[in-house]
Amino acid sequence: MTSSGRGQASVADNQAIGACLHLTGGTVTAHLARVHAELDVDSRTSAVATGTQLGLIRR
Repeated sequence: MTSSGRGQASVADNQAIGACLHLTGGTVTAHLARVHAELDVDSRTSAVATGTQLGLIRR
């Protein structure tokens, strides 16, 4: 997936992810916003790093 250059994923990225999961891009965006809020982060990269540190994601 490509990013918009600001550390944020683009709308096209969310649409592509949604297509793979049979969801709309808006649904992906909404779920990611909830994950980011729960982990108190502002990017997917930060979410992965925090999730790994908390043991929610295994390497």
